[in-house]
Order: sequence, then C-alpha cells, then structure tokens
Amino acid sequence: MALWPHEMRRACLLLLLAFTLALLVRHTDVEAFRFTLVPGKVKCFTNEQPEGGRYEIHYRMMRSLTPFVSVAVTSRGGRVLMEHEVAKPDAKEIVTLNKNGLMSICFHTAEKAAVAAVSMNVSLDIVDAEDAELTRMKRQSYSTSSAIALGAGKGSGALQQMQYIFDTLITTRMSFTALTKADDDIQFSLREAERFSWVFVYIFVGIGVLITLISFVRLRYYMKGKKML
Repeated sequence: MALWPHEMRRACLLLLLAFTLALLVRHTDVEAFRFTLVPGKVKCFTNEQPEGGRYEIHYRMMRSLTPFVSVAVTSRGGRVLMEHEVAKPDAKEIVTLNKNGLMSICFHTAEKAAVAAVSMNVSLDIVDAEDAELTRMKRQSYSTSSAIALGAGKGSGALQQMQYIFDTLITTRMSFTALTKADDDIQFSLREAERFSWVFVYIFVGIGVLITLISFVRLRYYMKGKKML
C-alpha cells in the first residue's frame, strides 16, 4: 500500500512524457525564431519534412536591410523552390516538397549592410500552408464576428466609421427632404402662375389693341390735316 502513491506518480510522469513525445512527433513545423545576419556572409538553415506537402515560408527583417540581402530556398537535389534577389521586409511564400523532402534556406548578405542597415536581425517561420490558411481564416472570422475585435469600444475605428455612415445617411435624408420641399414649392408656384397667366395675356392683348387704336386715330387725324382723306 505504501508503494501505491509512488506508482501513481510514476505512471503520471510516463503518461506526460508519452503525450509530449506524441506532440513533438506530430508537430513537424519549425517554430518562428530570430537570428542575426553577418555582413559578407551566408547563413543557411535546413528543414526536413518527412511527410512532404505545401509549406509557407515567412521571414521578416528591417526595410533598411532588404536591399543588401538575397534569399534562396532549394530542395534536396538543388532545385530552386523560391528565390528573392532582393529580400522583402515581410515575405510569405509557399513551396512544395516531395515526401522525405529537405529544404535549405540561405540568406546572402552584402558587406555594405554593415553601414546602411539599421538592424541585422531576421525572423523566420516555416509552417504547413493549410494550417497557416486555416489560422488566417479563423482570425478573419473572429475579426468580422467579434464585437471586441470589431473595435466596438469608445473612439475605435469601427465606431467612428459607423458614426460617419450614420451622419452621412442623416445628411442625405435631410437633403432629400429639402429637395422634396423645394419641388413642392416650385409646383405650387407653377400652378399659381398658370391660374393668373390668362389675366396677363388679356392685359397684354388689351394694351396692344389700345396702342393700335391710338396709332390709327393719330394717323387718321394726320391724314385729314393733310387733306389726304
């Protein structure tokens, strides 16, 4: 009975060790790590993938370092899988490996980098392409569905955008209402003008007839004065 606790602890330790080994065997991707380049030198890393497949290579470095670094990824037989003659500050590329594949990642650094580059540090990450895509999809789904991720807090970009859209809709509605009211006023003015338009026609016709009669009478008196009639 005294050995029972000891046996239990031993069994728990063995179970934990087996679980850890299973995780290590299952997880074949290289975790992201940081390293420092040396000007005028080449730094290479190898990564063996027994299962093969598609893998995403993600490296990051300072923008001031990129003009002096070239990156090349080759397979076991020397076939070029990826090549950047000029490195990128944040690069993501997908390469395909056969079963029991081996990739070599080399960073060639020029000597001028020692003078021009702000930092020589580089971050490298190699993950399964499908896992990386699923992770991005989960993050995107969370960012489009979570109120916290959407930034529903006070002063957040999403709230400001919603406020801008709301203000724009209110302004548009007010403008539409003002235009509708102006159109009603114009229609009313046109109807009133149509009602009184004949009055102005009669007035102008009357004035025209009166002017014609006056001209006729004056012409008649003039012709009588000249004894033309």
